[in-house]
Amino acid sequence: MDFNSNNGNDNRNGQRDDYSFDKYNLYDNSEEQKRSFKKGIVTGVTVSLIVALVLVIAAFFGKDLIQGNKGGTDITGMPTSGLTEGAQMPTQAGVTPVPTKPVKPVGGNIFSSITNEELLSKIREINDIIDQGSLYGASDEAKVEAVISGILNALNDKYAAYYTVENMQKFQESTSGTYSGIGALVSQNPDTKVITIVRPFAGGPAYNAGLLKDDVIVNVAGIDVTNMDINEVVTYMKGPAGTNVTIQIRRDGELKTYTLTRATIEVPTVEHEMLADKIGYIQVTEFDGVTVEQFYSAVADLEKQGMEGLVIDLRDNPGGLVSTAVSLVDRIVPTGVVVYTEDKNGNKDYNYATTATELKIPICLIVNGNSASASEIFAGALRDYGKCTIVGTTTYGKGIVQVIQYLSDYSGLKYTISQYFTPSGYAVHGVGIVPDVVVELDEELLKLSEIPKDRDNQLQEAVKQLKKKLGK
Repeated sequence: MDFNSNNGNDNRNGQRDDYSFDKYNLYDNSEEQKRSFKKGIVTGVTVSLIVALVLVIAAFFGKDLIQGNKGGTDITGMPTSGLTEGAQMPTQAGVTPVPTKPVKPVGGNIFSSITNEELLSKIREINDIIDQGSLYGASDEAKVEAVISGILNALNDKYAAYYTVENMQKFQESTSGTYSGIGALVSQNPDTKVITIVRPFAGGPAYNAGLLKDDVIVNVAGIDVTNMDINEVVTYMKGPAGTNVTIQIRRDGELKTYTLTRATIEVPTVEHEMLADKIGYIQVTEFDGVTVEQFYSAVADLEKQGMEGLVIDLRDNPGGLVSTAVSLVDRIVPTGVVVYTEDKNGNKDYNYATTATELKIPICLIVNGNSASASEIFAGALRDYGKCTIVGTTTYGKGIVQVIQYLSDYSGLKYTISQYFTPSGYAVHGVGIVPDVVVELDEELLKLSEIPKDRDNQLQEAVKQLKKKLGK
């Protein structure tokens, strides 16, 4: 199939130009909602909210958003905000922002009619009132963070989040491939806020202590993390190698507490081996910055061993960088469109496979309900090009893209900017990708941290499909 296109902009590097909050949010609110919000500010429904709102307006438009050296980074991320503990964030490029110029506020903003003089006057007046009469107090920082969260909540965007300076700094290591922590991939359900372990890394502290997939994390370092943002939780898990941290989990309704000794963790994103009958096996656990080189090396090694067919395992892969997914697809398909995105204004950006390195052997993908986002970009592209058979269960169905934008003080915002489509125009969001061969993992294997390949019925089905194509 030919999915070449001359329309739109090539966006293979996974980065975009300046993004302004109102202009590019995919989940737009009606003008009536905006007028109602403005009226609420003017009439002063709650004095404390106005104080916080005025402060954050000053932060937004007095300081303005700053375009970093890398700008905002296109990410797909885990549908459940998946993170490798220790602040390893597979959806973050880990760039160091270098401020250049402010991004001007977009015209028509509901706050644009408020002048700087009015802001300053209102700040002084309300703070005087609060100082003199309020029974309760809060720091300016707490007020600003609260109102930012309020504004983001108004978007009805479950993936929108505000990151403190500390969290943004820690996310910079996200593609380094190493960190110090307990050695586990964790995720958060965007609706329930429940944080679970997706996978403890073999040989890491969590794995050695007996933590299992689907364990619910309820307390870290003596801190109740119920309803806490996952980005904050992973900062508690992270710490210098050799230090201890307590982790309390809920498993089958029972609470269990573990004391783990943090260690330096090398994040395994790609593993490979040659199976019987010259069938190669590659497991991709995240689409991180280091994944491209690891994947290409794995393919090259298997080719040297005489690989005739290939199984690519994307189960429990939460996603990651769009650019990484595109690069991996580029190694397999002919030149053409890999994925395209469309924002709320109908603007489209196309991502292309541009190198003539097509992998001309039978391929089978294994996916499940935790295969999301960049995993679905990868699977959707290979299916549209007729390059694979997909085995397993329906994928998560996260077909929208977020951007992380640095603010002037190096804190940051994450919000949804676009929806993505496979080369044929299939919209993944909310529906996922249905396998060609539906196979549920055997129930007795669900709780195992590491499934023996000879017992893995989904893998065995994938091998069976390849053997059919190879005539074996």
